[in-house]
Amino acid sequence: MGCALWIWVLLAVALPICHTCLLFGLKRRLREHEQREQRFQQRQARFEQLAEQQEQWFEQREKRFEERQQQRFEEREQWLEQQEQWLKQREQE
Repeated sequence: MGCALWIWVLLAVALPICHTCLLFGLKRRLREHEQREQRFQQRQARFEQLAEQQEQWFEQREKRFEERQQQRFEEREQWLEQQEQWLKQREQE
């Protein structure tokens, strides 16, 4: 009988302690998980921001390239016209 009483006393003391330990452990793990999730969300947002910046940079680079190509084409056209005029002048002389 005394042994059973001791078992009941141990259970009455140990179960709330274990329950409290488990509860604090679960809360800690939940908090750690939330922190990891928050860091992941921050990294994801930063990645998306960098991807957008990179896309804009490539678009600007492509636009500048096309503008330079157009400018070179116009310069060549102008040069050809000048050459044609020069040839016409030489032929007339």
